[in-house]
Amino acid sequence: MTFKSAVDTIVANLAHYALFPPEQGRITLPLGHRKRATVGRTVDGFGKPLPALLGALEAVGVATVAKPQQAGYATTIAPTAAFAAEVGSRGISSPDFERRTDLPAIVLTRKDQWGRREHVPIPQTDDAASKAAQVRKFNERLALADVAYVGNQPTDTFDRTLVRRFTLPPGARSPRLAYSGRLFGGFWQQMRRTERRHIRVEGHRIGELDYGQMFPRLAYAKVGAVPPEGSPYDLPGTEEFTDEQRRAVKSGFNAFLFKATTMRKWHPDIEQGLPTGWTVGRFKQAMLRKHPLLAPVLNCGIGYELMYRESEILCRVLERTLLVDCAVLPIHDAVLSPITRTRAIAEIMMEEAERVAGARIKAALKPSV
Repeated sequence: MTFKSAVDTIVANLAHYALFPPEQGRITLPLGHRKRATVGRTVDGFGKPLPALLGALEAVGVATVAKPQQAGYATTIAPTAAFAAEVGSRGISSPDFERRTDLPAIVLTRKDQWGRREHVPIPQTDDAASKAAQVRKFNERLALADVAYVGNQPTDTFDRTLVRRFTLPPGARSPRLAYSGRLFGGFWQQMRRTERRHIRVEGHRIGELDYGQMFPRLAYAKVGAVPPEGSPYDLPGTEEFTDEQRRAVKSGFNAFLFKATTMRKWHPDIEQGLPTGWTVGRFKQAMLRKHPLLAPVLNCGIGYELMYRESEILCRVLERTLLVDCAVLPIHDAVLSPITRTRAIAEIMMEEAERVAGARIKAALKPSV
């Protein structure tokens, strides 16, 4: 049965891929012999026979298999053109796929000494049970919601299941659900903003409401202070930065919140995004000139804690919208709401931010694209 389950699961994923190609391009399928592996969302790993099975699927023209070229990366698979054409000719559609209902509502992971993400058993506590029950309630509501997509891209609107993902930061000694905790899943999270405008909720166009400068404002709430006026990312010396360089400033700012030790060099993506000469030291000096009150929380690794607060705020927002019988679609620190309800939902978002973080963080409607 294990072998048949492996074939059924992989072929079904390949067929779904053929109809609804993911933006990331291929399906990740680690070949390690650990008990858990990732096939889309978390499912049981198939163990040692898996490489032989993939070889067989490749041999009969069902899948293409790409093995990693360096350590730390996983094998990926994709349907062949012939298999995709066969799936298309059969008239298969989203309702034909059986979706697992026994997947975990919450997941806890950490990185091992080689930087590979591994699963950690969920603690058997009342808090964990409550968090899992909350996510299941969200999923039950979303399954019944009037959500549609009227664009031209192949989109599986039945893909609505959320999972709350917690991460243990480096050095964490106990498996607590107190770090990260963002909600992942749902077809809308994988979409470009230009495609999200074609989503309809309750028959209405949607508006995207998000919190402005969430992490810096949560950091100020952490130290019991009020941030200065204007964008927290407008650091001294960045006045002439391009939009791309400003995005790198935001990434650099967050890096100082997540790094738990002294930071000596940038991640390559940040280094490439900033102008020449903007070293870690120069950037930190500019940050402290703009935000001297944040000095106690830089390089302390509080980013995971701040992300947890962000996720708690969003979960409370979803709870509130359930009470007013309004479906909203979460995207980390934002929600997609029926355009007719954005004013009421924005007020709920600001109220819940104040309850969780002690700061009234503004939620605003993003310009339509």
